[in-house]
Amino acid sequence: LQFVGVDGHEAQDENSPSFYNDQETYQIGEEVERLHQGGLQPDEICVLSYYQLQVLRLRSHLRSKRLSQVKVDRIERIQGKEYRALIISTVRTCASDFKQSKQEDIEDEIQSENGFLNNVKFFNTAITRSKEWLVI
Repeated sequence: LQFVGVDGHEAQDENSPSFYNDQETYQIGEEVERLHQGGLQPDEICVLSYYQLQVLRLRSHLRSKRLSQVKVDRIERIQGKEYRALIISTVRTCASDFKQSKQEDIEDEIQSENGFLNNVKFFNTAITRSKEWLVI
């Protein structure tokens, strides 16, 4: 189990409820390259995110690194599958992402069923898909 800190911030397209974090995308690309250089095949690595925009950005970024065989998907689509290495993209877990929000909005987000870390089912599914290596 490895935790990697990323100094990035969430972003959201104008007409989308989904979020992404470009700094996290780049960091995940580096982690995938490191795992691949360490001997793992791309199809043994999976990257999961709760947010569809992050999934799309991750797929594009990994394609640009010639790592398109790495599985990148949303957490709810991975149940029942396992990978040697798993990277979880959290996107919105930095406290600074909430600095511009009103207190009520922060409380709504914390209580929301859509919140990744607050949804026990999604969190459990995500952390139990790895056979050997888990990066969050």
